[in-house]
Amino acid sequence: MSGIDFRNKNVFDFGTGTGILSILAEKSGASKIEATDIDDWSIANASENIEKNHCSKISVNLSWQIPDEKFDIILANINRNILLGYMPAICQSLKADGYLLLSGLLTSDERDIIDVCLKEKLKLVTIIERSTWISLLFIKGL
Repeated sequence: MSGIDFRNKNVFDFGTGTGILSILAEKSGASKIEATDIDDWSIANASENIEKNHCSKISVNLSWQIPDEKFDIILANINRNILLGYMPAICQSLKADGYLLLSGLLTSDERDIIDVCLKEKLKLVTIIERSTWISLLFIKGL
């Protein structure tokens, strides 16, 4: 996330978990963050963490629906199968020149994820690898 300019951006955190990515997005200048998860505990935990970090620009919802709006940045720290299934909807919600940051992926998932993203007209910007884990940053072309 450190290489992305979040200032005044509209962000979607898909599968927010603890809310840490949403919190970092707000602390980095995002103007609005929509965070979703399907787990009740995650929603409660994210809400608590958001409050403890004095964040006011994050909306947390129990849902797997992709919001019907366009985002400058989409964050997804979520597993391969979920990403592959939702990628068309995720990409449809990403503005032109918007960033998609995927993390929490195994190195063995790299090719499948990159292939589906390329089919959706995303351009790979960066791959970061640590041990058996990767994060992938894409930008949506015009």
